Amino acid sequence: MGIGQAERSWKAIKRNKSGKWSRLSSDKTKKQSVVCAAYSHEKSEARQVKAQKAGQLWSDEDFTWCKIDSYCTGSIIEQIKTGPVCVFRAWEEQWEKKQFNKKGDSMHAAWASAKYGGLKYYDSDNPDQMGVFPEHDSAILTKCTKATTSTRHIVGKGWIYTILGVYAGFDPELKLECQVDCMYDKWERNWSFYEMICDYYEKHPDPALKIFMEGECDKEEEDNICGGGGENVDSSNDSSNEED
Repeated sequence: MGIGQAERSWKAIKRNKSGKWSRLSSDKTKKQSVVCAAYSHEKSEARQVKAQKAGQLWSDEDFTWCKIDSYCTGSIIEQIKTGPVCVFRAWEEQWEKKQFNKKGDSMHAAWASAKYGGLKYYDSDNPDQMGVFPEHDSAILTKCTKATTSTRHIVGKGWIYTILGVYAGFDPELKLECQVDCMYDKWERNWSFYEMICDYYEKHPDPALKIFMEGECDKEEEDNICGGGGENVDSSNDSSNEED
């Protein structure tokens, strides 16, 4: 084997250890960076003042960078008009299929609240009644029993997060135990749960919300719909939420 790579590495090290570079301490480097940044800021302000005096706030480079034409129409303008699209995956994702002990998992609860918070639905038992999932703390730790859930109890765990749905008259200032029973429901995530949500948005479409059924599109198509900036809960974090 040749020693060319070692020689090149030593050449880079020698350049940093010789001449003016060898006399640059950390304090000197900080001072130089501050002076350079201040000069750049003053130069930018002077250029902006000059452009304002000429009545020119935008340059041709600005229009090119923003992908808009001389009539201020283009992709960025359309995105501003429509706003970001929120993606909702209308199925129980892999990261959601977990049971916990009675202490629960605050991270899982936060993810579940982020996914379902703010969504609306029609009650399956009363189709004329509209409910909504609270934007914050909508995931409720619930024990798996025959009376509360259809989920099979796992030895050593046996607790799941159900999703809290509230109706008109629900008082967010009161604790859940103090509320009237007809003012809320704790929903288990199954096919009927997602059907209630889809039924509502079929009758009341929301341009800022895009609903995907399982297997409908991949991540690349999803990013195209969101314009690269849509909000969603990423199910790729499965491994970080494993129970010990």
